[in-house]
Amino acid sequence: MITKMFPYLNFDGQGQEAAHFYTDVLDGDLVGLMTYGDANGDDMEGIPEEAKDMVMNAQIVLKNGDYLMISDVPPGMGISYRKAIMCRLL
Repeated sequence: MITKMFPYLNFDGQGQEAAHFYTDVLDGDLVGLMTYGDANGDDMEGIPEEAKDMVMNAQIVLKNGDYLMISDVPPGMGISYRKAIMCRLL
């Protein structure tokens, strides 16, 4: 039985702006935001330089306890960006 849905929004380099926008508009709490640079520190091997400040994962907790997840899809990572909304079901 599905008890929760976790919408996951992907962006083409606007993930940080989107995370702050949705946090404000939905009156949520931005509980985590990690960039590709944060996650890899000084070891950016295989990760394009322009992805350093892109969002790898951001989590917004809404007032009802639901989550909204956000990430950027960096260029050159073998994944093409498509405008879409993904959803994780639990």
